[in-house]
Amino acid sequence: MSKSSLDPSQSVPLYLQCANALRKAIRGGKYRPGDFLPPERDLSRQFGVTRITLRKALAGLAAEGLVENVPGAGNRVAAGQPRETSSRIITCAMLRQAGLPMLSPYYAELFEGIQDEAAARRYDVVFAAASLDSLWLNNRPRPSPRIPGGIRTLGALLVGGLTDELALAYRKKGLPVVLVDKPSPGPEFPSIIPDNAQGAYLVTRHLLELGHRRLAFLGAPPDPVSQARFSGFRKALDEAGVAFDAKDHIDAGYTSDLASSALKRYLARHARTLPTAIVAINDEAAIGALQALRAARLRVPDDVSVTGFDDIPWALHSVPPLTTMKVPRREMGRVAAQTLIAQIESPHTTPIRLVLQTDLIVRASTAAPKR
Repeated sequence: MSKSSLDPSQSVPLYLQCANALRKAIRGGKYRPGDFLPPERDLSRQFGVTRITLRKALAGLAAEGLVENVPGAGNRVAAGQPRETSSRIITCAMLRQAGLPMLSPYYAELFEGIQDEAAARRYDVVFAAASLDSLWLNNRPRPSPRIPGGIRTLGALLVGGLTDELALAYRKKGLPVVLVDKPSPGPEFPSIIPDNAQGAYLVTRHLLELGHRRLAFLGAPPDPVSQARFSGFRKALDEAGVAFDAKDHIDAGYTSDLASSALKRYLARHARTLPTAIVAINDEAAIGALQALRAARLRVPDDVSVTGFDDIPWALHSVPPLTTMKVPRREMGRVAAQTLIAQIESPHTTPIRLVLQTDLIVRASTAAPKR
């Protein structure tokens, strides 16, 4: 173990990285049952972390029954800990679009939930990011996807916008797959997703209840998530008898830069007939909308109300703080890891398709219209 074994740039917290390194050392036989671990000051120096971070890692291992604290003596490997005789690795594969997905403010908590649950069940997680171009082995009419990771794995969590063909490729190799934040292409694939349609319906209804009757939708290119959220938006409008003009569907994307640019173009074309509220596809797009509105000298929420979706940490600290739908990302990751491990350990387990509830979080970016 050394300081270089930890990577502060990962979304996985340092205390979990410490715990993983110690767990591997114990199960690999470096420390046997009854052995004392090095003193905390030595471990914290080896890992390059504070004593508080190290103690958090040790507390997690104690909760697993892997180590025990002996007052006045230190931390000892608990009796009866078996040595690992085979790899217990699962892969978490995600689509690389811009930068590293594990640094995304949306996915960081989801990955933490996956890591926490896998560690508690004594599995290691290998994170693999792939671009769409790298998924294909050749250019035949029906190409074969390249499985990301390059490592022997017991199963895979496929996160976000990865192709359905990749899930099929894993299944052809006899490996269980769970889709995370992506609808299932068939009943044989378990999936864990937030309720995108209902969430968009609820946040739109919130605006309607405030009195808004001209709403724009700041969306993204068609995919299952954007389509579900737009359907929820339209359902709320239709139920309220509120008309929707197609020109108020603003094609943008999931990032703040794309959303800001798209909304600036929209504002330039429709400066005299602006909506009183904007429903953004996600929080990052909503933050881009705030930037574009500020550049146009429009006030939020006095001139235009803005809502997001996901409740990433940025939503609370934007100016003004965003009204949004909270997606239980850590829970989604935890349940996904549970589901995959259940498939690994009991291959005949019936696949589940779980839709997690989202919750409306009302903040200062929405108010009753003043025009």
